[in-house]
Formats: sequence, C-alpha cells, structure tokens
Amino acid sequence: MTADETITTEVDETTTGPGERLPDDHPVVKALAKANKEAEAARLKVKEFEDAQKGELEKLQDQIAERDRQLADLPAATRAQAIQFASLATQMGFVDPEDALTLSGDLDLSDAAAVKTALEDLAQRKPHLVRTDPSPKVPHRPRPKGGATDPDDGNAPKGKERAAAALRAYSQQ
Repeated sequence: MTADETITTEVDETTTGPGERLPDDHPVVKALAKANKEAEAARLKVKEFEDAQKGELEKLQDQIAERDRQLADLPAATRAQAIQFASLATQMGFVDPEDALTLSGDLDLSDAAAVKTALEDLAQRKPHLVRTDPSPKVPHRPRPKGGATDPDDGNAPKGKERAAAALRAYSQQ
C-alpha cells in the first residue's frame, strides 16, 4: 500500500459501537484468540532458543535475578524471619543456611526456640552440613615495619600518642 492510497472501511449496521463487547463466537474474537495462542507459542519457542544460546554464567545470573525477584515479593515479616533463621544457622556453623532451611521441614520461623531445636536436630542428623570448626577465625593484625615498639612494653606510646606517631611516619613517606 502506498501513502497515496486511502483505506476505506464499510460499517454495517450489526457492528457494535464503542464500549460494547463482541460476542465470543464473533470471527474477530476467534481470530484474536487464535493470534494470542500463536504469539504465546512463539514467545515460548523464542525463550527456549535464547536459553539454549545463553552461556552458563548468563543462566546463573538469570536464576539469581529470579530469586531476587521472588525475595522482593515476600512480605517483610517473612523476609525478616528468613534472615533471622539464616543468621542463627550461620552462627551454629551451617555452611549453607538455605540447605538448612530446606531440610528443616515445616517449621514456624517466628518461634526462635523451635528453630534452634530444629537446627540442633539437623546438625546431629546431617553433620556434613556443619563446619567442623564453627568458631570464626580472627585475622591477625600485621606488625608495623621499621622497628615499631611492642604495645606490651611499658614505655610504648598508647592511644592518641601511637596514632599521632603513625600519622607522622606516614606523612614522611
């Protein structure tokens, strides 16, 4: 069709007016339903094709985005209970709090005593889910270079004096 051609439509008397609904057996309604089904099938095929073309990293990123979306949909109270559960599971030494939640079964997360009991029971039933050394490792502070004094020495600078000495040494570098 060129820009010079005009489209003319004939309106017959049985056509519905604005705001009126066409009957379900109307040819336009049937054609629209068929087109919607075909479009949905085509969308699913395109998604399958795109998924087949994606790399492993992209698939994992999509899964993370989906989990984030699901988490955002949770009510705030449930989210807070899940975070408290994960915190307690981590404190008890569980490597993966999500596995602990999954394996705990039907559990009322608002009952802290029941959660702790369930986690202790799970740790006994499945010890491979718990770290062997649950205590956190405290990182050692590096020793200063250049013969800094030992803090246990009685003549060593303390507090603000030590901070001022460190700033002076830093500014000289």
